[in-house]
Amino acid sequence: DFSRDETRQIVEVCRQWNLTIFFHGSSRILVENGDGSWPHLQIPFYPCPPQPRQDILADLHFKPLKTTIYGAHDALEKAWVELARCPSGFHLTTAGEEDIEITPHGVNKGSALLEIATITGIPLQHMMVIGDSPNDLSMFGEAGLAVAVANALPEVKQAADLIAPSNDEAGVLWAIQNLALSPRAIL
Repeated sequence: DFSRDETRQIVEVCRQWNLTIFFHGSSRILVENGDGSWPHLQIPFYPCPPQPRQDILADLHFKPLKTTIYGAHDALEKAWVELARCPSGFHLTTAGEEDIEITPHGVNKGSALLEIATITGIPLQHMMVIGDSPNDLSMFGEAGLAVAVANALPEVKQAADLIAPSNDEAGVLWAIQNLALSPRAIL
């Protein structure tokens, strides 16, 4: 989770570039500078409805686990540069071209996969991961089999071991049935 100082750094950068800020907690999501274009993001991406706030720092009574920011492409690029310079060393990634996902240094899908392997005792080389966006690349480097769906961004497909059909063609189901559950599974 983010410290209060890290949270303030993120908010200052986002306010400077007029970006929408989402602070994700374990059971709450607060949003600042939502201009009405964000409600479509609630379903299916978020587990609970985001709660709009005028001053997100004044109403933040939990330590955020993750921050997602949205806005104009050029503003996001400028914010990325500034956030990358912060002394905290945030982990910055994206799920596409319209957002920046921010987590504390060392926290990403790859580190989560390592934690799952430790807890379950399942070796990483026996794990399959499926992705479509740059935020999936950290786990691609850890798993025994990295699968990109056909509609994934080019850099994700390039990093994958295999390409499954697109999301619209049930690519995840295809990967589970034909790779994870097949007699030739990576186990």
